[in-house]
Amino acid sequence: MRTLIRHILLLMLSALLANTMTSCSPSAPKEQKKEPATTDSTLTDETVICLFNGLEEFGNTPEKVMTDELYHAQLTARFMPSDGFGDMDSYDESSINYDIIPMETPDTSYIIGAEVKCIKGDTAQATVTVRHIYGEHNLDYTHKVILTSTPDGWLINDYSDIRAEIETFIAEQRALFRSKEWVKRVNRLISDPHYHPNAMQTLKEIDEYFEEYPMPNDTKDISKNEILELFHAIPGYWEDGQEWKRDTARMKESFSASTYQLIEQLFETPELEVEGWPDSFWTEGWIRSYPQGCYGNREDSILVQGCHAEYCNDSLIASIEIVYHCWEAQVETPQSLYLYEPMRLYLIKENGKWVIEDFYCRKCSAEETYKSVQEALPWMKNCIQAYIGEIKKKLRTTEWKEDNNPDKVTDPVQLEKLQRYLKQVEDYFQKYPEQ
Repeated sequence: MRTLIRHILLLMLSALLANTMTSCSPSAPKEQKKEPATTDSTLTDETVICLFNGLEEFGNTPEKVMTDELYHAQLTARFMPSDGFGDMDSYDESSINYDIIPMETPDTSYIIGAEVKCIKGDTAQATVTVRHIYGEHNLDYTHKVILTSTPDGWLINDYSDIRAEIETFIAEQRALFRSKEWVKRVNRLISDPHYHPNAMQTLKEIDEYFEEYPMPNDTKDISKNEILELFHAIPGYWEDGQEWKRDTARMKESFSASTYQLIEQLFETPELEVEGWPDSFWTEGWIRSYPQGCYGNREDSILVQGCHAEYCNDSLIASIEIVYHCWEAQVETPQSLYLYEPMRLYLIKENGKWVIEDFYCRKCSAEETYKSVQEALPWMKNCIQAYIGEIKKKLRTTEWKEDNNPDKVTDPVQLEKLQRYLKQVEDYFQKYPEQ
């Protein structure tokens, strides 16, 4: 339905400028790449008029009068998806059309003049004046036009500084769809049965949009499947929340050497208590790819709505658009919930292939994490380093040594446990000495 509306809007734009010039026939064959008049070696006022007249045929033959860059920019702007939430629209879909041709629909429009101002090499500047008639009132609007000489002749590369407006608009919308504010917008309504279908469809359309209209810094040398393969190497509950997965071989293949070593150290870091959870259970709460507050339910699932990667200097920032479906079990009547929580991966090339150098933590609540870890969020390596540093510091305190003094333990069983624990701590500091 949205695609149909867009095509109708594009067709309606053809009425904005009436073609009163007979020198440029609108019935030229569509397979003809450029109008013959544009191939003149000398740029004249008449050529400018001919080119500008072609803008009225947007959706039909605009590629004949525009450079590829301008044409692509306008298409990219026109088909930008909205957020689909009705009262939460990220922008007014008609606003970009108004920006591209900033005029209300007149009764009649026609070009009353054009003038070539200057030509410098392959670039020229000109002005075109269009008269819009609204009943008994006339309005003259002068467009500043930038033209570029190409092998196919002179073409419009900008008019009325529209390229700057388009590029700003696209950048702002892209930033919105990558922002915390956008995540909050989606989560505000995604669990509402009325808005949920719209939210899921919008996330899908945004992913498809940026796949069809990639930005200049979008990577081309890693596929979606490869990104998802890296993502699934992160330890987590991948079997419908039932079993903790930590595939060592897969992690070695998917993580950088330094990141893999740091995660291994994390799981070898002793707990502060003798009866601490085995296998560093506490750390699973913020390393795992699993939503907050959805424990104990076996119907939880992870829905990947899309993924993409953007260059960041010589590295990549990959985003996996995730919707968690879970059940809120802490209420009298369990409720189905959806959480939109994009995952970020920081990728580098190591030995000729992309690997994970860092990734986002799961969002932690204050009561389940140390202050230093909370302050280090969201990137995992900072989080791990903060946690390890704090644990090491506490294991060296006089208070900890007093609490774990073997001379104070009389029970043989408890003494054996404590001695094994102290040996674990000693071996840990030998393997990972303080720097």
